[in-house]
Amino acid sequence: MSFQFLRLLAATSVLALSLADAQAQGPVPRQAPVAGAIVAAKGGEEMRFVREDLWRATQLQQSLVGGDTLRTNAIGNLAILFKDQTQIRVGRNSTLTVNDVASGDSGNTQLSLQAGNIWARAARGGSGVDVKTPAAVAAIRGTDWSLSVDGAGKTSLIVLEGVVELTNPQGSVTVRQGEGAVAAIGQAPTKFVLVRPNDREQMLFYLTLRDGLTWLPATPLRGSARQAERARIEAIPPEARSAEDWLIRAEVALVLGIRRPPPPWPRLAADPSMHRSAPARISSRP
Repeated sequence: MSFQFLRLLAATSVLALSLADAQAQGPVPRQAPVAGAIVAAKGGEEMRFVREDLWRATQLQQSLVGGDTLRTNAIGNLAILFKDQTQIRVGRNSTLTVNDVASGDSGNTQLSLQAGNIWARAARGGSGVDVKTPAAVAAIRGTDWSLSVDGAGKTSLIVLEGVVELTNPQGSVTVRQGEGAVAAIGQAPTKFVLVRPNDREQMLFYLTLRDGLTWLPATPLRGSARQAERARIEAIPPEARSAEDWLIRAEVALVLGIRRPPPPWPRLAADPSMHRSAPARISSRP
């Protein structure tokens, strides 16, 4: 073995290690428009950028654009948060392509599921999602659904909330809440009713603290009703406020991001006039 060959082999090895190390350092910047980002991964997942042949290890917070493909192995799964707040969890042994993502209030997010399974939760009133599989196309206008493709290409759909049209050249079915459907290649879709929907694998949420306060607010009051209640309580002298007034005031301040001195929590918890839900509301305070 010549000395020049050894030098070439060593240089090639160093280059490969350098590329691998650079790839592992963090997400790769992408050009706009960005479709979404990977927000959770278990390990062993890979992705292929649009117009590239190279598969690379997924990175948390890696941005996605139209044309990217993701795949998982026998132990992997990952979660994607799209810019329209649709969350999709990709299960084991799955391959998913992000074809296009809805822009604003127009168009639908376009996905292709070649194999495996996905679960999704979309914001109410958001854009629709169209998922193409080897056996059918699912036009989804729902907030909670799952889709799977087996080794023969057969597509199985479950709808927990919303409406989905499952269509192929042989036929079409409308699937509503509490129903499911199956479509095999070359066969019309057929519908069934879910007997035990609670057995379905649950969707996991990956939210920042700010998103959590937005999606799960401390108070059910909204808009003008919240402002009116805030004004009413502020007009009452502190010594005349009821325990319920103090608690509502604290919840509204939390939602609006207003910093105030803490209410007298021990006295509020012991107040017999409080609603029975008050202990849970007080114990969940920050």
